[in-house]
Amino acid sequence: MSDSRLDRVQQQVADRQPIDWDALVAELHAAHASPDEIQAFSLLRLLDDVALVHTSFQSGPVTSDDDEGTIPADDPVVDDTLESWGRYLLDHKVGRGGFGSVYRAWDPVLEMAVAIKILHRRFSDARLKERLLHEGRALAQVKHPNVVQVLNVEQHDGRFGLVMEFVSGETLDALVATQGKLNDREAVVIGEDVCRALVAVHAKGLIHRDVKARNIIRERAGRIVLMDFGAGMSTKSVQVEGRAAGTPLYMAPETLRGQPATVASDVYSVGVLLFFLVTERHPYEGASVEDIRNAQSRGRPQSLVGLRPDLPLSFVRVVERALAVDPARRYPTPAALLEALDDAPPVAVNWTRRALRMGTAVASLLVLMTIGGMLSAAAFNATLGRRGFVSESLVDWFVLGRRSLVSPLVLSLLGAGLVGLAAALRRVLVTSSVTLRAVDRRIGAACGVMATRLLLTDPAVCSAWLVLLTAVGLMVIWAHWAPVLEAVTSYTSTAAREALAVLSPPFLEYRTHYRMALSLLIAANLTGWYALSRGAATRGVRLPPWLGATEAVILVLLYLSMQIPYRLLNDSDKFESLLWQGERCFVIGARAADTLLFCPSMLPRNRVVPTAEAPTARSRSGTLFDGFDAPLASTP
Repeated sequence: MSDSRLDRVQQQVADRQPIDWDALVAELHAAHASPDEIQAFSLLRLLDDVALVHTSFQSGPVTSDDDEGTIPADDPVVDDTLESWGRYLLDHKVGRGGFGSVYRAWDPVLEMAVAIKILHRRFSDARLKERLLHEGRALAQVKHPNVVQVLNVEQHDGRFGLVMEFVSGETLDALVATQGKLNDREAVVIGEDVCRALVAVHAKGLIHRDVKARNIIRERAGRIVLMDFGAGMSTKSVQVEGRAAGTPLYMAPETLRGQPATVASDVYSVGVLLFFLVTERHPYEGASVEDIRNAQSRGRPQSLVGLRPDLPLSFVRVVERALAVDPARRYPTPAALLEALDDAPPVAVNWTRRALRMGTAVASLLVLMTIGGMLSAAAFNATLGRRGFVSESLVDWFVLGRRSLVSPLVLSLLGAGLVGLAAALRRVLVTSSVTLRAVDRRIGAACGVMATRLLLTDPAVCSAWLVLLTAVGLMVIWAHWAPVLEAVTSYTSTAAREALAVLSPPFLEYRTHYRMALSLLIAANLTGWYALSRGAATRGVRLPPWLGATEAVILVLLYLSMQIPYRLLNDSDKFESLLWQGERCFVIGARAADTLLFCPSMLPRNRVVPTAEAPTARSRSGTLFDGFDAPLASTP
């Protein structure tokens, strides 16, 4: 039995879809499934039985006089082999839920494609059919562009179904999955259309009860259409039954506790929808219905401002009021919510503040470049012993710092681009393949379990791990490239040739890898720290002060490790060479009437000579450390 079958059955149990367990068990045995696989399906069957019992308790005792009717003991699995239903030619199944399956079909009378939702057999008793027939007819009277048009309510072959217009597009959950979080303007446009749809539906005495991203389609032309009234009921029926129905993440607190659904509960669902569109999260989340109910009872939803600090406060206030736990504090109707969304102005761009921030960022970058150039120049001059023989300005330091930051910036941008490309590729693969989607879910679940075991769900713990791993990474780089550090901290005039060999041309690739490793470590650290800071702000967690101080120290060490060696590793070929006393020397500095020479074959290598005695025949070729990787040839 494949993992895809297990995932499919899990989804059916979660959606409360009927399953022919006897046929499934027979199929398992015929396929010679392993004991572990059989046990997994047995546990799912037990879970399905428990859920069915729980549903029966929610509905009240099932008797022959119950409004909901009786549930057949032999509730067969939905027939996936239907090719026709009445006069309609069924093309293919486009969806299946707890109440029925939706088919794309062809109506030969109207000569158009339609969508038909055929209810499962367990929802086809006489009393339920009569009630749904009444509500289907009422819904058919709703003429609104944002509500799916019900064309007919029919019964064929003992099955009851709704014939609707076929809307070609994608659901909002698929839209968010492929395009990511929406901005407030996009969310407001969708929210307004959903409110208009609910106003029209409520006017006919109906309550949707399952407003969620999956039940709303954005047509290819941009029209927003409210779909799936499978959980919908008339206001009179709601007052009689008071039965919980819908999706827990979108259900109002009072309906999740078993109270009757109202117009205000649909308003709450729209609030959850708006929250989801701009964050890809839900205000109250949990591993079970009880977890969600407990979170709602505490009245502490996830912070919308923390998740999206860029949203305008006017939009945030509207969503927060729609999500009020107390129905009396919510917008009383979708029309009131629509008016509030219409009055909520989009975020105004404060160009003065934006210009100030941009100017501060540019100034900080310029200062960072200048300081980096100053550090590189100071280390270079100290190592070569040329202090007092050079005079460098802030402009020189800035130019040097700019050159030294090009490589790290390029590597950081490349790394960010690769991460973005990998994320985009994952989304494309996950949305295009059911198998890959299942694999992605399993990997995500495994990562979630591991994160829980390591306490990585706590931003403070994650920050500590990031600091520790960065420190370990820095020590590994120091250990691996120890010869580089030794060479750049040695006094080149008297150091042994072996200590300076790593500065010679044959080791160029080795030195380049040193800077690449440091650049990637800095980029990874900054990215991780930014993500963790945002996560902490979202959860309302304040990171320990010592973490920030430790992180600052590590960043300084990383920057010094990259900047101090820069000039010695890259500028040893910037000097003129000449012949002095029969030896090849390099002019590394000058002052007044003196010239400072660096003669690789002499000890000490630094020689101060009068400028008048220095040869004038000069050339710019070679590096200060040519041939240091080989022993010095002896003179005859």
